[in-house]
Amino acid sequence: MHDFCYIKSRKEKVFDFIGGSNAPSSSSGVMARGITIRYVKHLFSLKVYDGIHDCLSYNSHLKHLRLLKSLDLKGLTLTDSLLDEIGMLVHLKYLIIQTKAKALPPLFSNLCNLETLSVYNIERPCMILSPCFWSLAKLRDVRMMECALFEPTVLDEDSRLENLRTLQHLSLPGSEDMEDIFKRFPNLQILSVSIIAEKICFPRLDVLNELEQLNLSASWDSFHEYTHDFPLSLKKMRLQGLALTSDSLSRIARLPNLQKLSLKNAIIDGGPGEWNMEDVTFKNLKYLKLDSVEFSEWQVDAEKSFPVLEMLDIITCEKLMDIPDSCGDIASLELIKVWFSPQLKESILQY
Repeated sequence: MHDFCYIKSRKEKVFDFIGGSNAPSSSSGVMARGITIRYVKHLFSLKVYDGIHDCLSYNSHLKHLRLLKSLDLKGLTLTDSLLDEIGMLVHLKYLIIQTKAKALPPLFSNLCNLETLSVYNIERPCMILSPCFWSLAKLRDVRMMECALFEPTVLDEDSRLENLRTLQHLSLPGSEDMEDIFKRFPNLQILSVSIIAEKICFPRLDVLNELEQLNLSASWDSFHEYTHDFPLSLKKMRLQGLALTSDSLSRIARLPNLQKLSLKNAIIDGGPGEWNMEDVTFKNLKYLKLDSVEFSEWQVDAEKSFPVLEMLDIITCEKLMDIPDSCGDIASLELIKVWFSPQLKESILQY
């Protein structure tokens, strides 16, 4: 099949490439290795798979692929020159790249049609995406690994991305000038953000009226409380590395649409003491996961606090002495899973 496609594409001049001594042969049935793309006339989509590190050489060019709409180069660490050439591909709608660069080049501001952007930075510290990021008005889906959105400087008041729906793996400094950053993404539905500072000032999340999924984490050893309100639209929430007080837990419980809640590496009221939930009700919560949460006693009228809970997942809660007997009174409960919690017997209880 590979040989047939190769011969057909060469005959119709769909693309032209060289592979040296490893060029494909119709009789050998062996797939070429190390193919270097030189010129592609009508290519709309290009993907380099993980492990094919020499698919694009240092002498290769992307600037000739003028019609490209989809480009996935996660399998290749890009040179600065190739990054610049990507900035010339003005028809791109979908882009995945892996780089060691400290910042995206200014030419990326030319990608006015870009809707999906994934950036994998393979070196620390975090790579900076601004200021060209703010010119990509059609962006809907952004995923970043070891990347910061912008430098901690004053931004233009008009810098907004109205179409952005998904923003994942974002890193932010925990500084005060970041508190209102999410006003610039008013229509976000999915957000994953990590605060990378020892002294943390959390950004306000209650300005995101469309947000349905939230993953919020703090990356330092000291625990901090998120004191702002959460968006009422939230359906799924994961909190990691936070201090959870009775007040913050009550605010979470009042979220009318919350169905899934995961707490990881968290402390309850200073821990490892008592978690008293007798006056707290999660009206629509169906799934609760407690992973490495610091508390020893759990005071709860489970039937009242979790009236529609279907699954309880407990992992590495080393101080927790027992699961409240009242959990057995929850009519909707289908499953309790317990793992790596020495005071509790590892089990899967299915109702």
